[in-house]
Amino acid sequence: MHDFRSSGLLKVPGFWILFIFLLFIVGRFIKPAFPASWEQFVYGIGGTIGTFLLLWGFIKAEKGTFRNYELFWQSGTLPRFFKGFLYGAIIFSCIMLVLVAAGGIRIRFSNSWDTSAAFWYLSIIPLALFEELAFRSYPFILLKKKFSFLITQLIVAVAFAVYHMIMGWDTTVAILGPGIWALVFGLGAAWSKGIALPTGIHVALNFSQQVVGMKEDNGGNIFIMQELPSAAFIPANTVGMICQVAVGVLALILTVIYRDRLK
Repeated sequence: MHDFRSSGLLKVPGFWILFIFLLFIVGRFIKPAFPASWEQFVYGIGGTIGTFLLLWGFIKAEKGTFRNYELFWQSGTLPRFFKGFLYGAIIFSCIMLVLVAAGGIRIRFSNSWDTSAAFWYLSIIPLALFEELAFRSYPFILLKKKFSFLITQLIVAVAFAVYHMIMGWDTTVAILGPGIWALVFGLGAAWSKGIALPTGIHVALNFSQQVVGMKEDNGGNIFIMQELPSAAFIPANTVGMICQVAVGVLALILTVIYRDRLK
């Protein structure tokens, strides 16, 4: 039986519990103090700063450095972010093509597009960043030191899904969405030795979903998705679920294939 106390693994759930408490403080007491148009941006910035401070406390307690956990800026950081954004956009585009071809989805311009909503898109970056900091940096690397890469991927994926459930997401959506994409983000983090690339993928996915109208319309949806049943081979919801599961299966296969190289 693994000795969690002596291995320090109790730090991982402890970190995640404090992280969620931190977001509660930011969301409950700081975000409402700002205008509605600023709330998401404030939540993202506040969450990012708070998560950095939380990481600093945990890493400092171990007498370590941010570099020990691949948290440092270097010349390749920004290129890796944009590379991740490109990967995320490509994956999302492939899913959209399947939805259009098999699910009868049609996309048209939104009449509600408001150019002022462009500012809202900036909040996507810190919102994705603090989640990558919390799940693909310190906890991810600490788990990799104690378990196989596959087990680490599964633990973090479950934790990421549960975190979204605590944030109010439907259980099925949390598992098939964040739970599955956590495996992709984990591959990116392990492969690139940092969080720049998975943050880019994360931002691209959230950005793309907002653009095409998969998220709530706050004036930022440039397009609207409409389902045309007569053009569908399979209901769009089913196609979407199949695509999500396919992404998860492929991510697990790559995790197993490259487990030694990415350890």
